[in-house]
Amino acid sequence: MAQQQLSEREVRIQKTQKIQAMGIHPYAQSFHKTHLIKDIITNYENQPLREIEAIIEAPEVQVKTAGRVMLYRSHGKLAFAKILDSTEQIQLMFHRDQCKIVKTEKKADGSMEDIAVESLDFPESET
Repeated sequence: MAQQQLSEREVRIQKTQKIQAMGIHPYAQSFHKTHLIKDIITNYENQPLREIEAIIEAPEVQVKTAGRVMLYRSHGKLAFAKILDSTEQIQLMFHRDQCKIVKTEKKADGSMEDIAVESLDFPESET
């Protein structure tokens, strides 16, 4: 018996329903985006990079942006994601100690996967 292939739309609807069943609202109520990714790259590309230890110890909110998650990889306590908006793509880094894991799920191969992560609130840096 051949398995029926679901359309991309049907797959997305199922994923949204699964997230809602866990009690998580899949769409943000509101979000104040302050920067486009292209502007972030332009403003920060010539600035020196902070050491990873300094970032983990003293994270700072410098920009607020949003986009589609194009890639996600987890490596121990660190996770990396690439997001894309209408202007450009950028890579983000998350440290497990600075995030709240909302839901973890067991995958078919037996490994665990974080499927919902909230960034902890950091005080706004003064500019």
